[in-house]
Amino acid sequence: MDSLGLNQNNVFKIISRNIQGLKTRLKPTNQTISNTKLNIKSVKSNLSKFDIICLDKTWAKDKSLVFQDYKVHSTVQNTTSKRGRAGVSVLIRNKHSDFVSNIKSASPNIIWSRLKRHLFGIRSDIFLAAVYLPPLQSQRKAGEDILSVLEQEIHKFSKQGQIILLGDFNARTGTLNDFIENDCQDFTATDNAYDLDKNWPKRNNADYSFNKLGDETLRLCIGNKLRILNGRVTGDLDGKLTSYQYNGASTVDYGIVSEHLQNIVLGFQVQALTPYSDHCPITLKLACSNRKIMYSTNPPKKPPRTEASSRYYFTKFLWKPESKDKFISTLSSFNIQNRLKSFNVEHHSSIDDEISQLHQILKSVAEISLVPSRRKTRKKTKKTNHGMIIFADI
Repeated sequence: MDSLGLNQNNVFKIISRNIQGLKTRLKPTNQTISNTKLNIKSVKSNLSKFDIICLDKTWAKDKSLVFQDYKVHSTVQNTTSKRGRAGVSVLIRNKHSDFVSNIKSASPNIIWSRLKRHLFGIRSDIFLAAVYLPPLQSQRKAGEDILSVLEQEIHKFSKQGQIILLGDFNARTGTLNDFIENDCQDFTATDNAYDLDKNWPKRNNADYSFNKLGDETLRLCIGNKLRILNGRVTGDLDGKLTSYQYNGASTVDYGIVSEHLQNIVLGFQVQALTPYSDHCPITLKLACSNRKIMYSTNPPKKPPRTEASSRYYFTKFLWKPESKDKFISTLSSFNIQNRLKSFNVEHHSSIDDEISQLHQILKSVAEISLVPSRRKTRKKTKKTNHGMIIFADI
């Protein structure tokens, strides 16, 4: 279990770091394997906990990056300087190779990955972009318009699935809305002509300033139904600062997701600053619906259960002394509370339908926070259900 009380077997974890150059001036010691930051033991230990690693501002001049147990995709920009300019790398754990694929972007500051829907039990695939947006003046000098490229690619991939953006946007957004507040259809021609924005919770942000790139990022979010996770999701409800420079601190590293992904977002966190970059790593946790996909490259195919057989199928969870706090913590999480709110206002066709939906919400809480009971193959004996909580698949 992690600090949020989540069962790690059901969590898909992604980390994003502005690494500020892969090379380090530290000489190899008992704390380092080479002069690459990823081989510093503390950095390597932290990164190895994640299923996908997004690195921006690598300053790499070639694609020689190697990281054990991960497949690496990198971009480099040809330049005459001693180091490469910007550069992005995405590292995907080898065991996920059947479910996560790389997509080339038109910009060397963006790398897209396609995550198959089977990982999360949703209806469409997820398109994850590792992003680095240089300051506007740097883009102008280089004759680049990376935000325009990003927006075009978001528009393209959003037709095929859901979107996640992670990285350093150099954007300061204050606490301005990334959605249309109190959106309505009063002036649309037909009821189905316009998809209303949902009212998300107000964002907290320790950085109250905003800049031009922040305005553009918010416009990007509103126009594509994307929502910023910083300052409004479990793990970062205060909206922590992410960048510490000689002239002050700011929030410029973001996790941004499609509006419809809110139910699988388990948490977003700004990690502590390290000596190897002046940006804090940011992490995203998603609910993974299929444990066998997470831990097997070739999961066995099971025949679908019929309605009749599912009535008699029960999932048992162990109830331990610490389970109460973990269950309540998950029940209070952002996505579960939103599902309960939707349940309260939704019209139900029957009492059976209402019970079934509430049951599925509570079962989701149990799957995230509790440990399933393993089936024993010993000789059958008469047992009671003391010390267990049982949810049936109805």
